[in-house]
Amino acid sequence: MEAADDALWRAVVTQNDAAAFGAIYDRHCDSIYRYLARRLDNRELTEDLMSTVFLEAWRCRARASLENGSPLPWLFGIARMTLRRNARTAVRARRAFARLTAEPDQADHADGVAEAVDREVDARRVLAAFRRLRKIDQDVIELCLWQGLDHASASNSLGVPVGTVKSRLSRARTRLQNLFDEEIAKES
Repeated sequence: MEAADDALWRAVVTQNDAAAFGAIYDRHCDSIYRYLARRLDNRELTEDLMSTVFLEAWRCRARASLENGSPLPWLFGIARMTLRRNARTAVRARRAFARLTAEPDQADHADGVAEAVDREVDARRVLAAFRRLRKIDQDVIELCLWQGLDHASASNSLGVPVGTVKSRLSRARTRLQNLFDEEIAKES
């Protein structure tokens, strides 16, 4: 005569009886397997998760609550949680894989190339206009605007008063802008 599930389970919990747990396994493994197999399309994964269910049952045997003297409802609960954990892990793995394999967004280089070409064309126009300036205007623009000297330093370098540097720079900027506009008009 076979022992009842509750007697076997008492032996499992109180005596860590592996043989009693084996008998519980033999009685309920088919039910747990069918439960998992109906939710999964993969036989190997079903077998793996069934092993996980019973491993978890052994690990948590002291906390088990038997329903009508049977551990089967508790085992179904473990199986349900194992399925959920497996699904979450699969989602995380897919997301991680997608992040690893996703092509990084590539910027449209056409805009950058167009801007670089425009800057180069503008630089050539500015240089052409700059070369048409008088030498004293070229000096003040180069020192103050392109080399970044303040008015006092440019004054010292040019050997003229600070006020003269400021007025020359103002006039030179205006002339440079007018010459630049002429360069654009010539190309149009």
